[in-house]
Amino acid sequence: MDVEGNRFLLLKEIVHHEKDSSALSQTSSTVDNTSGSQNPTRKYTTKGWHFCCLWANGSTSWEPMHNLKDSNPIELAEYAYSHKLLDEPTFAWWAKEALCQCKRMISKVKSRYWQCTHQFGIHLPKTVSEALELDK
Repeated sequence: MDVEGNRFLLLKEIVHHEKDSSALSQTSSTVDNTSGSQNPTRKYTTKGWHFCCLWANGSTSWEPMHNLKDSNPIELAEYAYSHKLLDEPTFAWWAKEALCQCKRMISKVKSRYWQCTHQFGIHLPKTVSEALELDK
């Protein structure tokens, strides 16, 4: 807890989920356009979903989806993928894109790391065995 009384919790994992009656169903997930277009507009909401979170200090609590989506979007999208929730209207508009962004970030970091082979004219080892060989 900081001096202002704010408590910081680190998410360890999402344990369980529940959906109440206010959550969007497949039939109520779109609104017809008033402009006469054939394609209906998708509703963007996280209402009605709650997740049981296990925190790093060992405590658990039920959190509304909008809190987790703002603070831990990748973990929430991975949970939705592993529990086959990506087709739900509440996840369909953002979770797949969050997973793709995560993969893109990881691939960019990997490519930057492997491109650096020398620094100050010295070969940079990539493994422990290469480092030990270089020391010899």
